[in-house]
Amino acid sequence: MAPQARTMSPWLTMRNCTPKRITIPVRIKPAASTLAAGADQAVISKGNPFQTDQLYLGFVNRELRFNVGGNPQSGITYDLASSMTADTWYHQVGVREGNRYTLYIDGMQKDTVEIPDIPADGNMWDLLIGCYQTVNEPGLFEGCNGDVRIYQQAIRPGQA
Repeated sequence: MAPQARTMSPWLTMRNCTPKRITIPVRIKPAASTLAAGADQAVISKGNPFQTDQLYLGFVNRELRFNVGGNPQSGITYDLASSMTADTWYHQVGVREGNRYTLYIDGMQKDTVEIPDIPADGNMWDLLIGCYQTVNEPGLFEGCNGDVRIYQQAIRPGQA
């Protein structure tokens, strides 16, 4: 049975969570289906992942993606083919500070990218853990997650 998504209060909007500076640490244990080709599973999301006013940390086609307030192709895309195995716990941290995105897995910095400035538009979508909101697909995360946090600041190297 797939895990159920839990919806948090809709009072948290992109404006309220200051998307220009945000840290999202979460412990995950991906299922085999999460790491499979073609998988599209959100660990945490806010907004439609196919629009520009969204927050997304999740798995798409064997890649871990992290982006805030941009199109899904912006932010970080990290190839999982040789770095993660199913049914193993990982601590992943996505950090955005201004135009810089950084992704950490188990305390190790995996990638940092700089992208052009993106408008930090707010949206009234609910913050979801374990799925994303679209009309056609729920994008359910089929692994386990725990200790999900959101900080209105960017952490520094060594804090991940």
